[in-house]
Amino acid sequence: MAHRADLVLQPEYRGLLVVGDIHGHVDLMERMMAHAARERLFFVSCGDLVDRGPSSAHCLLRMRDSVAAGAGAWIRGNHEDKLFRALKGRAVTISGALAATLAELDADGAGAEARTWFLATFESLPFSIRLGSLLVVHGGFGVRMLDLDPLPAPLRARALYGQPSRMPKADGKPVRLYRWVNEIPSGMTVVIGHDPCCDTCLLERPGQQGGRALHIDSAAGKGGPLSAVETDRDGTILRAIRMSRESAETLEIPIRPFSPELVRVTTGDAAGTDAPDNASGKD
Repeated sequence: MAHRADLVLQPEYRGLLVVGDIHGHVDLMERMMAHAARERLFFVSCGDLVDRGPSSAHCLLRMRDSVAAGAGAWIRGNHEDKLFRALKGRAVTISGALAATLAELDADGAGAEARTWFLATFESLPFSIRLGSLLVVHGGFGVRMLDLDPLPAPLRARALYGQPSRMPKADGKPVRLYRWVNEIPSGMTVVIGHDPCCDTCLLERPGQQGGRALHIDSAAGKGGPLSAVETDRDGTILRAIRMSRESAETLEIPIRPFSPELVRVTTGDAAGTDAPDNASGKD
């Protein structure tokens, strides 16, 4: 079971389409997959296919079909990790979003099919995918992710949850720290989901060593659009795009330096539902 994956693209692909957190919105997922096929891009999900949206089961099945066709890959997100533990009967806090997903996967038909595949597949998923100068990880990066495999527990937690502060905000939600950005080597871009930022652009954080982190979660699970980046075969980002429920168009969006004024304020599940079930975040 490899915890990291280095992609080798087949000749028919011009590059990657790296897609943000989908959260059960199979309509937006299918539009992104159709775009990837038209543009000859290999589809990569940064995790969190499930919860919040109306069809987690169909998102899992679409991912299954893409992987089977050699057209896509995905990594572990914290929502898949928690879903897996819940399905295995382990002690987790079951929120409204997770409860709805569990009920969906408990139903006959697509739900049962998705559940069977997910349980058979999840533990084989990597925590990160790399192509050239690009690394995709759900929540956060640590430089030892580049050479350790398997990853130790602290790095597995970093990959899923990022770097939450020990002290939550007043509303109970985790304070997310980004000191890890300074570990990114020069010339490398780390693409993350997990932390919804802006729905009109993508935000990047420069690191002290010359690397950068790029946020691509635009809160599709909380009413926002679904965003993605297109790359060339070396992992160099060529452009950012978004798709929304309000428009059939695929819009190109800018990549801007991180600024608190650009962060989109979202509402949704109860506070802290995406946090780990223990204080350390190493479960």
